[in-house]
Amino acid sequence: MGATSPYLASVTTDSGGTTAINGGSVRTTGAQTYGDAVTLGANTTLTGSTITNSSTINGGGYSLTITGNSVINGAISNATSTSISGTTSLGASVTTTTGGQTYSGAVTLTASPTLTAPSGTILFSSTVNGAYALTITNSGGANTGDVTFTGAVGGTTPLTGITITTDVLTAAAISSTGTLSVTNAGTSSITGIISNGSTALAVTKAGAGTLTLVRRLF
Repeated sequence: MGATSPYLASVTTDSGGTTAINGGSVRTTGAQTYGDAVTLGANTTLTGSTITNSSTINGGGYSLTITGNSVINGAISNATSTSISGTTSLGASVTTTTGGQTYSGAVTLTASPTLTAPSGTILFSSTVNGAYALTITNSGGANTGDVTFTGAVGGTTPLTGITITTDVLTAAAISSTGTLSVTNAGTSSITGIISNGSTALAVTKAGAGTLTLVRRLF
């Protein structure tokens, strides 16, 4: 008999109650699907092929790490930080408290979410696409957070709008068919290449320092 895995094949919860994850880790060889509200009682790592939450996740003041692909259809809130190693289907808002948010794989918008991280960096290590609007707020002012896009935003499917409030924005390219608004909330610089056809670019500079935006029509 060959070797067997010590992990569950999959986990599925229904929409009838609440799931409390207090042990810090759930690991499966296949998918995990959470149909009801989830609360965390410790720093938590969910490991599986695809992690789907159809209801809310309350971080309870702990970190959430997803190792695998993710489908976020319910809002994530009150987590100190979030990190996703695979692709993300992003259909709901994510709010972290003291840390940042990391999306290592390609992100596809399936709704118009708001990502909020008052103190930490919001990092996209791959592309972002989807015909929806994206709002990002990660700075309480005075150099408390950054937004970094390593891959193109809207390069395959342009966003319908993007609104960013941050201290430092680093972007390869951002494309939107609607509003593009970048507000510098701190004292550092904002750099990026912005493309949105004929739609006006709205930029607001607050505080001292340098704000530089390069706008190209592709």
